[in-house]
Amino acid sequence: MQIYGHCRFSWFGVSDTGRQIDDLTAAQEKLWHPLRMAVRFQLFENLMLPSLLHQTDKDFQMRFLVSPEMPEVYRNRLEEVTRAHDFITIDVSPQRNIGKALAPVVSASTEDGSIPAVHFRLDDDDAVGSLYIEKLRSASARLEPGMFITFPKGFTGFVLEDKAMHVPRSKSLIAIGLAAVLGSDYRRTPLQVQHLKVGGRAPVFSDPTFHAFHHSVHGANNTKGYKTPVAVNSADSTLARRMMARHAYLNEGQVSTTELDEQIDTAFPGVSAVSIRQTLENTTRPEQLAEEYGFL
Repeated sequence: MQIYGHCRFSWFGVSDTGRQIDDLTAAQEKLWHPLRMAVRFQLFENLMLPSLLHQTDKDFQMRFLVSPEMPEVYRNRLEEVTRAHDFITIDVSPQRNIGKALAPVVSASTEDGSIPAVHFRLDDDDAVGSLYIEKLRSASARLEPGMFITFPKGFTGFVLEDKAMHVPRSKSLIAIGLAAVLGSDYRRTPLQVQHLKVGGRAPVFSDPTFHAFHHSVHGANNTKGYKTPVAVNSADSTLARRMMARHAYLNEGQVSTTELDEQIDTAFPGVSAVSIRQTLENTTRPEQLAEEYGFL
């Protein structure tokens, strides 16, 4: 059973909020803005990549999809950061349609129709727990092509008033780590479906018994579009206020709890709860990051 992960690394295509960027000039100004890219690299290098490097099952491929128009400074840094890791491949595609862009990898993975392949999605600012690939392989071995896999238990880290905080999170069919079993009769990756609607269209296997993901909320999230490159200190206020209402310790001045930090440390051995919060707080200083990266 081969496992493939897919990350759209600031790929210029028609997918999710990418629909709001319809020409190359707009992409240069918004998608590849130096401040936005500095925040994305900060989270990628200090959270997402370490989570992949510390998987208990290391037999998987991670594919990063980029556009040929991506400015050289960002392409060079991505190549430099990933060069030493054999499980990582950078796929350069001029396609604007995600299905067409991923078609070569999907076709190669399903050439032998008798051996299904598993494909999962992951954004560059999020992360999966160290048991993710191990649990994914175990679950998918029992499933047929066309079935999806969700691991709904994890954590959310967010910034509010320059302070990063952590809360436990449970969300079925969350996009982070959503996976699908592909075969000769089913070749749509999780990036080609609306993740919250999967449960009404396909069989889904769910395992909530371990901490599977870290969801990052920060000033360069693009869930609501690209009105500004980075909205400093504007972690999704609706989510932040909701979390404040649900978790009393946040209103008592704490940013986490001892138990929660221990769980995060266990799930993400390549980093720690404290270091993740520092990374999130760093994203509130995008100009400083951009200068350090040489983007300005």
